[in-house]
Amino acid sequence: MIYAKTWVPGTDTSLDNLFEEFREKIYRDQQHPLWSNYTKEHFKTCSALTISFENDIPIFCSSILERKIWPHGVFRIMNRYWRIGNEHVFLKTISQGSAEMTRSQLEWTKKQPHFQLVFISRQYDHWQQFVINQFDKKYQIKFNSDNYKYLTCDNKEDDSCWQKIIYQGDYNVLNLWTRK
Repeated sequence: MIYAKTWVPGTDTSLDNLFEEFREKIYRDQQHPLWSNYTKEHFKTCSALTISFENDIPIFCSSILERKIWPHGVFRIMNRYWRIGNEHVFLKTISQGSAEMTRSQLEWTKKQPHFQLVFISRQYDHWQQFVINQFDKKYQIKFNSDNYKYLTCDNKEDDSCWQKIIYQGDYNVLNLWTRK
């Protein structure tokens, strides 16, 4: 059985401790190409954390994030996403564990009273249509995309802060977001 749990940090000590154990492990693995993204500091401002499980064994971790540079009510899901015990970064298929994590995060964000839009982004290009198709065909989870890059972090001069996104929610909110 595959399922996911999403919670606000500090509201479930056992899940907090489990997430921290896996976060620390990936951070210490300096062979992982993105190890520096997993400092404790990166997770201090998360709105929520998620772990997906298969037969009660953790398989994926990620977080949900809000930032002041995004329009109010915009959430990034699948933030700092990783497969536990797997150094592979690039996606070949969307697994059921990833889909359940995404469903759990979508459900959590849409329950927030200020929710307007949820998005997934990555620093590289040419992933959007693949992910949209995988989620739709395999799991009936619908996302949209457009041709803009959106400012996802504070530094407008850093090209990695400009990312293409896939999203669900009120597309009019995208007009309020810094993009190019």
